[in-house]
Amino acid sequence: MQQQNFQPIALKERIQTIDIIRGFALFGILVVNLTVDNPNMSPMEGRTGFADQLVYWPIKFFMDDKATVIFTFLFGLGFAIQMQRAEAVNAPFVFVYLRRLFVLALIGAAHIIFVGRDVIFDYALCGVFLLLFHKLNRKIILVLAILCLIIPWTKNNFFAKNKYNSTSKDIAFDSTILEKYVGVYSISTGPRFIVIKRSDTLFSQGRNVTFPLFAKSETDFFTRPGYIPHSFVKDSSGKVTGLNVWSIRAQKIQMDIQQAQKKMRQEQFPKTYKQKVIVSAKRFWERLQYWSWSDFFWASKFVTFFPLFLLGLYVGKRKIFYDISSNRKFFNKVMKWGLITGMAGVSLSLGLSAWKYIQNIKEVPYSYLTMGLSWNLGVIFMALGIIAGLTLLLDKVAWKNRLSFLTPVGRMGLTIYILQSIVNMMFFRSLDNPNKVGPFWRVMICFIVFALMIIISRWWFKHFRMGPLEWLWRSLTYLKFQPMWLKSSETSD
Repeated sequence: MQQQNFQPIALKERIQTIDIIRGFALFGILVVNLTVDNPNMSPMEGRTGFADQLVYWPIKFFMDDKATVIFTFLFGLGFAIQMQRAEAVNAPFVFVYLRRLFVLALIGAAHIIFVGRDVIFDYALCGVFLLLFHKLNRKIILVLAILCLIIPWTKNNFFAKNKYNSTSKDIAFDSTILEKYVGVYSISTGPRFIVIKRSDTLFSQGRNVTFPLFAKSETDFFTRPGYIPHSFVKDSSGKVTGLNVWSIRAQKIQMDIQQAQKKMRQEQFPKTYKQKVIVSAKRFWERLQYWSWSDFFWASKFVTFFPLFLLGLYVGKRKIFYDISSNRKFFNKVMKWGLITGMAGVSLSLGLSAWKYIQNIKEVPYSYLTMGLSWNLGVIFMALGIIAGLTLLLDKVAWKNRLSFLTPVGRMGLTIYILQSIVNMMFFRSLDNPNKVGPFWRVMICFIVFALMIIISRWWFKHFRMGPLEWLWRSLTYLKFQPMWLKSSETSD
């Protein structure tokens, strides 16, 4: 077969069903990011009003994490479709594909620095590894996706929990020994960890959270929940000189704890946008500076995202979205078992949270099955069930027409996702106390914001071929300006 150049996808080649589902996921991400993903939004944190609970629990059950899973899966599916298109015309695509990911990483880096979100950057990294698997048999890819779903959570939660519990449950130290660990631990960009002591327990304070530390040995501790390892470093005289948390190596410095806490709070809640950008840039530099492959594979979003990319590659290889009617049996099975198993797992985990709230229980013994695996796998299965259900629904012409208003939003998914992040940031920076606005009114704001995005995107595609960031992404990928304006004889519908 004659070799052809790898070209951007034409409008007529787009799959409308995928665009509509992506639009659905973007609405869910907007709602979740503005409501349940923020502190002081749950009934357990005082949001006990009827209206707030009326929206909180359905969002947790139907949207929380599921919308991100759907969006991530579709990102992986998009990469898979590009690979399939290139192979179909025998076009060399590896270097173009890697340029595409490099440009996406640059957009993701800007997103981190100027907005504070890191998902796009992580997508680019996952896309690189997807290239290593694209020639494998689709059954092998499916098996690898399942293994990638189960193994990391089992390693990080189940085995770590059992190991730490069995080795540390009888370890206790004299209060004077614990005092040696108290202090400020700094990296090149400033204070990173603060260790304090309350009664006979050590606590690790990061930028956003405070966790109690439990002893595994005289120098090795771990947090609960999360089981984040904290290894203290001592010199030959036994003096504590540093703290290692994952790949971060922090040195103990002479600094007043209250002064360090004040500085960390200022970085967490910068007063001006300029300060926020500087802090975000410093944190992004820290991430690159303390990069480690072990942390990347076991302690980053790669654990969550890459299995979904593999599932997207598997579905892309089956080409089922090109002929939904012939694959209804497959979609029905995924919808049925995805929703049954997914809703069971989510219900188990969320039900425990509701029970704790009703019974006014502050703490319960940690359960990996109920709070870890059941939620994580339940979310993924439920999201896949939702994708299959929406696909079957959209195979009906009447429903595709009814939901077609989501198509423009889905077509410019990257632009809308980053625009939503900007709206989220502006919401929190424009209010003196955002916590005064509860979940119910935040959902109302989401409906208004998303309606405006639909109107803007519909107008946009009456004049332009693609979204602004999509245009930038393509132009930099193919190293030439892509056509942007629609000709008078063309239509975007």
